[in-house]
Amino acid sequence: MNKQTLIGGLLVLVVAGIVFKTSHKSISGESEEVGISKDIADQGLAIPIVRTEVNQEQAPATKTAEDEVDTSVLSGPPHVEELKQYRAIKNKAFLTEEEKALRKSFLQDNQMLRNLGSFLKSPTPDDSDFEEAKNVATDLLLEAIRVEKSSAAEAVLQDIVTDGAIENSKMDPALRESLAGVKAEILYHWSALDPEKVPQIEAWLPGPISKKIWQNVLKAQNQNRAESLKSISK
Repeated sequence: MNKQTLIGGLLVLVVAGIVFKTSHKSISGESEEVGISKDIADQGLAIPIVRTEVNQEQAPATKTAEDEVDTSVLSGPPHVEELKQYRAIKNKAFLTEEEKALRKSFLQDNQMLRNLGSFLKSPTPDDSDFEEAKNVATDLLLEAIRVEKSSAAEAVLQDIVTDGAIENSKMDPALRESLAGVKAEILYHWSALDPEKVPQIEAWLPGPISKKIWQNVLKAQNQNRAESLKSISK
């Protein structure tokens, strides 16, 4: 995943008066600041699930109980070797038959997909190795949906969207920032990959912080589309 085209600006989250930032550049290379108002963030209340005519499914239960959130930090990413191999294959223009088979095995490994989902939902230290592993894991999950129509990968991403840990005002700010960045990336790329999923995604958001991240994602997508159209017309 190219972090430079991810969000289209500087995503700023203000929770209980603390500013969280995940920095991304738009297609044009220019940065933008988007904020969450303190009065909304401080409420700590879950926004009622919004149902639409398009989405008639029962929205999954969200996990917002503050005292039940696991804030332990992982000691290292899972499936390190597999992620390295997938990253190397993904960056190649032409693949051998052996490499195609290996990539397919990763995309169809439901247990690994679930493990990567648990990794993405876990607070992690501010470390470049962790960030790279998160990016590759997200790419793998999205490709599993795009190429293999993986229901396991969809379930993993849904679980990340519905997770209410970021709504917990008791969590360490740095850990909340880590989770906010993951949720923003998942929302941005999944909704772009499958626009028909948008009504469901909106209904799954567990609270005001997740809702604001989603609004920032929609704004960034619109900005990136506008920049793309502008560059094409030149």
